[in-house]
Formats: sequence, C-alpha cells, structure tokens
Amino acid sequence: MNEKIWLKKMHTECRLQYMTKENMEEAMLLRKLVRDRMKEKNWFAKSERKDFEDVLQYGFALVCVAQGKIIASLQCLLEHTDYSHDCFEDEKMWIKCADYSDTFVHPGYRGNGLQKIMEEKMEELCKKAGKSILLGTVDPDNLYSYQNFLNMGYKEVCRLKKYGGLERVLMKKNLD
Repeated sequence: MNEKIWLKKMHTECRLQYMTKENMEEAMLLRKLVRDRMKEKNWFAKSERKDFEDVLQYGFALVCVAQGKIIASLQCLLEHTDYSHDCFEDEKMWIKCADYSDTFVHPGYRGNGLQKIMEEKMEELCKKAGKSILLGTVDPDNLYSYQNFLNMGYKEVCRLKKYGGLERVLMKKNLD
C-alpha cells in the first residue's frame, strides 16, 4: 500500500503505508513524542517495543509519511485480541473481533483528517480479514477521542480498568 493523502493545512501530500520492521523505531519515537507532549499522560497508556512487534505479527499498523518522516500511525490487532475478552465470553465471538489499539498524529500535522483516513482504511482491512467487530478503549476524560469514536459509529459497551488500573471506556463498532 502506498496511497496519496492530501494534507489540506500543509498544502502538500503524504503517503499512507504499512508500518514495517524497518520503520517501527521511528513510529515508536513518534508515539513517545506525542505522549510526552500530552498534559494528561493517562489518556495514552504506555506502550512497549513488544506492543509494536505484536501488531506486526498479529495485525497491522498504518503510517502516514510526509517528507520522509512518519507523521501519524494507527495500530490494529487481528489476532490475540484483548478487548474481545473484555466484551465477550464466547470464544466464537473473539474470532470476529479486531482491537483498534492506538492512533497518534504528530502535533504539527493535526487537523488534516489523518486519524479518520487511517480509521477508514483500518475498517476496510479488518473486513478483508474477516472481522465484523472493531473494539477500542478510551479514557473517559479524553472527550476528543471519545467523541471521535462516536463520530466513527462506535457505541459505548462498558467501563473498566485496563493498563495497570487506568479507567477506560470500551467502545464497539459492528463492521457489517
């Protein structure tokens, strides 16, 4: 995949691609930069190298590249999902689920619709992989992200503790 995306605020384009082992370090650095600049650190749970490696092994990550640098990324697990176990007790349902685990956009590139574009591509890829349910979590105080989930058609399932005790809202979207 190497799709053009027009960055309306920057009057230039970027490319939507898959994250690879070769550019994983750069994506990790971008995530750290975004989290470090956040006032509310608990809105964005910490992530380890293993989380990025797991996405490459059990799902996919999308990256937006502008001027040779990663400016945004989205991660999705298709197998070994966690949120499916929070939502369903039936193993047959787990197979239908994908976990929307992370999105981050460089502060200088926000307002270009990158998150929505990546989310739409994620949904398309999940459907192709045979997934019919997309699950994600959000901090209940992160109104921007919560509203984004609602705007993308997700419904609130429940509230729970994740990531070492952080309060989260589990969100669900049916893809069929």
